[in-house]
Amino acid sequence: RVQKLRKAAGLEVADLVDVFVGETGDDAVTKALATPEQAEVVKTKLRCNVAGIGLLKPWMPLLAPADEGAVHNSSLTVAITRPAITLVDDAVADDFSFVPVDIVGQLVGSFDQVKLKAASPNSIKLKVDAQTINLVLGKHFYWSASDAVAAGLKA
Repeated sequence: RVQKLRKAAGLEVADLVDVFVGETGDDAVTKALATPEQAEVVKTKLRCNVAGIGLLKPWMPLLAPADEGAVHNSSLTVAITRPAITLVDDAVADDFSFVPVDIVGQLVGSFDQVKLKAASPNSIKLKVDAQTINLVLGKHFYWSASDAVAAGLKA
């Protein structure tokens, strides 16, 4: 399914993506992806860690329409995006309660991520309503959903 989406998006083999999977039903696919052996196979083939669909946010534009279908006794959704900043919602909400997490996400999603990362690889500083938000890598955000999953963040 991922290769079908990559083809639909016109991606080259070298293009990196974040992959999101959502499943309702018996969760057989999600459980299989959660095993260390299968996770490593998928990571090697796709060059990313598969994230739960709950990590997919509105500021992460899909590269192709999500693929939906039935697998075993489940309904499966697979979506791909370019690697995009993934917020740790609870940490952002706790430390910056004066602004909704979705607003912070929309702001960071509007920046050129490559330039942002080159300028400041370990933090992102924003001003919202004259208040400073200093997002810290590993606490408030990751540079991709794949990085977030590798660090243990769940959807």
